[in-house]
Amino acid sequence: MVGVGQEGKESMLARVSIVNQHGHCVYDEYVKPMEEVVDYRTKVSGIRKHDLEKGKVKVTHIYEICPHHGCFQKSFLFFSEK
Repeated sequence: MVGVGQEGKESMLARVSIVNQHGHCVYDEYVKPMEEVVDYRTKVSGIRKHDLEKGKVKVTHIYEICPHHGCFQKSFLFFSEK
């Protein structure tokens, strides 16, 4: 998650990683920002400006990748919250 909006206090998804039941990565892409990123939160997220510049997927397309919308829960993004 990166910071957007006034002072970067709003969060925006920055990377999507999907693993299968065996823990193998089956999808890993940076998200194309829909808003200006104010805070990359690099210390926590590891995301840098150049990572998002090569973003390929839009947030609106994520549900097409995984039709089970329930898998996109904030708790699923635990690695970004450390």
